[in-house]
Amino acid sequence: MQLLEVMRDEYRYVPNILIVGSEDAAEAALQELSFVFAGPTDIRVLPGPLLPLPRANCAALILRNLESLTPAQQMELSQWLDSRPGVPVVSVNSSSVFPLVGDGTFNEELYYRLNMIVEDSVTGVGTASRLVNRSGVTR
Repeated sequence: MQLLEVMRDEYRYVPNILIVGSEDAAEAALQELSFVFAGPTDIRVLPGPLLPLPRANCAALILRNLESLTPAQQMELSQWLDSRPGVPVVSVNSSSVFPLVGDGTFNEELYYRLNMIVEDSVTGVGTASRLVNRSGVTR
């Protein structure tokens, strides 16, 4: 948590974060991360429309069910990230998206752009998961 505060306060930057865990664990992590976002968030539940994507007046874009992004939506999101809107993306998924990269159904470059907090490729456990576990919610 302190690292995110430093990044926000000193560098005015909040990284993209991938949260892997149950719905309860994801909610707990999002609540703990809410202090980082100074303003409104835009929540998209997938499958569903991705456009229009938010601009700089939004504090964060939260994508639920990341694995449901179609190839066209993956391209839209990549192009949006290329436009450098300054809006962090918090992705929430019940299981690791890494196997989808391996079988070619999820764009590898997009995966690594969204997954700034690294997860273990087998268990999905990473920094975000430790954040969730600290809050007392189990998967």
